[in-house]
Amino acid sequence: MQGDFGRVTLKASARSMAAHGHAEYHCVFKLAGADTGFAVGQQRLVLDSDHAIVVNPWQTHAKLDSDGEPTLALALLLDAGWLAGLMGWDRSPKCGVFCQQRAALSPDIRGKVARLQQVMTSDGAGVDAQRLQALRELARAMVQQHGADPAAAPPPLPAPMDARIARAMKAMGAYADGESLGDIAAQVGLSRSRFFEQFRNCVGVSPQQYLRSQRMALATRRLSDRGVAVTHVAGELGFDAPGHFTRFFEQHIGFTPREFQRGLVGA
Repeated sequence: MQGDFGRVTLKASARSMAAHGHAEYHCVFKLAGADTGFAVGQQRLVLDSDHAIVVNPWQTHAKLDSDGEPTLALALLLDAGWLAGLMGWDRSPKCGVFCQQRAALSPDIRGKVARLQQVMTSDGAGVDAQRLQALRELARAMVQQHGADPAAAPPPLPAPMDARIARAMKAMGAYADGESLGDIAAQVGLSRSRFFEQFRNCVGVSPQQYLRSQRMALATRRLSDRGVAVTHVAGELGFDAPGHFTRFFEQHIGFTPREFQRGLVGA
């Protein structure tokens, strides 16, 4: 399901996912099947029944192969502003609140995971409200048990935002205009090498990772409308063939665009 909160997925898969980063918080819980590996930055971590994998905004991470045996996982991709509102923070942290990327699961959190799994696969009157309530309760519990309060100890920014990088980020919102990152660097008055260096200093990821994240965010928003064809979304994002878009989507989200559309539930 997808909404102002971000995105929640429930899926069995043995596929690996390419290394990527994004502006949302990411929490992954194993429900059944094989344990599976994750790479978060330089760490190699195991997702098992006793631990979740938690990733802060713009932390580079990847799902590793699970030797052909699928893992049934519940994954939360939580909008930072939504999470700040849920927790009653007066601002959205820029670098995240999770101190460790592998979090032990308490009985309380296990129960909340099971509840969200149950309502994700239910139908009937009022189920959308139940899904949102179950998501709120699980997200709040994860932050309370494994996060730091940004009001008490605000996480530092990667670096003060450079106005030129801010302009570049705005320009990178034009997904299908054919401009290269070198063109964007020139527009904001930076050499390509200086642009890449300063972008990482200010944002925490490379320009390529940021652009891939923006394209994925737009792709999932557009595909949430079941009436929109995958080929149309591929064209909007500047892919010269639908197959290239399908591979890109699958590498970053773990399943194909059509699987994503078929599995959508209310939010």
